[in-house]
Amino acid sequence: IRIRFPFNSEQTAVPGTIADGTCVAVARTQGSTLDFINRNAMLKFSLDESFNDVTKVTVESAENYISGTYNIEWEGTNPILGIAYTGRGKTVTLSNDDNSPLHTGVDYYIVLPPNNNDGGFSVSVTLADGSVLTKTSTKAQAFSSGNIIPLSKTPLTKAMFVSAQTSGRYA
Repeated sequence: IRIRFPFNSEQTAVPGTIADGTCVAVARTQGSTLDFINRNAMLKFSLDESFNDVTKVTVESAENYISGTYNIEWEGTNPILGIAYTGRGKTVTLSNDDNSPLHTGVDYYIVLPPNNNDGGFSVSVTLADGSVLTKTSTKAQAFSSGNIIPLSKTPLTKAMFVSAQTSGRYA
């Protein structure tokens, strides 16, 4: 069985959850039981109250494709996510439909296909005035199926991104 599913490069921000149709889960039956298997990873973040002018958050992979339409195929008892075959890209952007600032103090999630992300990734925030602040990590960060990876132990702040701009690294 082959299922095609898009990991969208543009995702709609929904405070506390994800937009409808964004998450990839496949199901199988075993007797009278229906088992769901989550085939995506999620990055989780929130914004500090002082960071109230963020209109977009963009994740960019240094080496791997993190958006596009993927094949999900069954191999034995597990669904295997195949390589993106169309529309593949290395960025995913989360924003409100009307481009208004994201809410502070709530969790947001960016849905990604699982991959090793060997070359690291960057996170860019676009502010209401159009300026962009970026933090970059060259460390490998696996995006594993069914896992939620926090971008930070604390809410993201402007100071985190400003210090990263001056030091040139993801702090």
